[in-house]
Amino acid sequence: MNQQLFFGKIAPALGIVLISAGGLLWQLEGYRARMRAAQAAEQAKLAPFLIDFDAAHSSLRLAVATTVRGHLAAIKRGDYAAATAFFNHRLRRRFAEPGSLRAVMQASQSRFMGLKTLKFTFVNTDVNTYPWHQKSNAGVRVTGTDGVTVDAVFHLELENGAWRISGVTTQKPAASP
Repeated sequence: MNQQLFFGKIAPALGIVLISAGGLLWQLEGYRARMRAAQAAEQAKLAPFLIDFDAAHSSLRLAVATTVRGHLAAIKRGDYAAATAFFNHRLRRRFAEPGSLRAVMQASQSRFMGLKTLKFTFVNTDVNTYPWHQKSNAGVRVTGTDGVTVDAVFHLELENGAWRISGVTTQKPAASP
């Protein structure tokens, strides 16, 4: 009797449930496909307005690094007028006198003057906080020709479409264990 009950009533009912579930899954997959297509169409409409932030930040980091490299290369070759061109308007005004940057560098025994190696440790850009005052920081490790290594953080800001140095902080790196 149990076999008859199973094959007579339960099996067909179970079959109907499975077929219905399959139909629901098929409809759900169709709904998902339509939603993906609608999202793709919407993104295609917005494509001219979207920004690839990874690419944007990569190009910003490159621009910041180029400014720091140019400044340090000018100092290394002794072209202090070219080095001050990488400063923002406040620092350019401060170092307007010919030789004033050289005097500061010599007085501080700057490792930038005898630059042997330069390695960027980080470049951060903060362009989303205030569009009218965009800032960046670039960390570098500089080794002089005398073998002494110094860590420096260059502080930059966007001025008239170009990254300009607004300050530098230096410190000797922590000794390796």
